[in-house]
Amino acid sequence: MPVLPVIGGAIVGGAFAALVRRRQGPFLLAAILAAIAIVHPLFALVAGEDLLHQAVGAGAFLALAALGLRAGTTFLALAIVAHGGWDALLIATGGAVPEWYSASCIGFDLALGAVVLLRRRT
Repeated sequence: MPVLPVIGGAIVGGAFAALVRRRQGPFLLAAILAAIAIVHPLFALVAGEDLLHQAVGAGAFLALAALGLRAGTTFLALAIVAHGGWDALLIATGGAVPEWYSASCIGFDLALGAVVLLRRRT
């Protein structure tokens, strides 16, 4: 896995974490989770590969985003971290999503989720 995209994604994820405030936090995190979920099927559609697999994954994360609006910031931060796991799985199995994108998404997801979770604990 390329390291530079992971680092770049982590920097951007940390910057996004600075935007998350208590009041708007759940809405912003749900919107981010929905947006990053939708990108994967778009890659598959453009490449003409495995759209069903990507659509199922996107549907699961869109459902988590919707549930998170009720469940709150901690739930959404954990769902974003879980999306990083999905990206790692995509790198391991190959497919339509470019490795650089999945690697940067892993960094983004882990940094954003971790910063939000750590801030909730303090």
